[in-house]
Amino acid sequence: MIFVVPEAKVVSYLLSDRGKGGFFRRFGYGLENWTRLRYDLLLIAQNNHMTFVREVDFGRKYQIIGEIVAPDGRAIKLRTGWILAREDLETLRFVTAYPVRSP
Repeated sequence: MIFVVPEAKVVSYLLSDRGKGGFFRRFGYGLENWTRLRYDLLLIAQNNHMTFVREVDFGRKYQIIGEIVAPDGRAIKLRTGWILAREDLETLRFVTAYPVRSP
């Protein structure tokens, strides 16, 4: 399986002022080190169990939960979302990431 995290998803969504940028910037991620966040998201995908979420019109949605160590040294547990498009059954594309809340 190939995992893809597009630059635009990281820069224009996760690190954007309009997106989730405030959350990730608190842990030392920023535009200057956006590739670090992409790398960390790929680590989650490659090292943790993938769970099927649901079938949608254009493919299948999956989630992968894992922990990363942010640039500031703190551990963050994230739930990441991925899509496997019907036209490409070998590539999981990154959709979103957000913190896993402790009960």
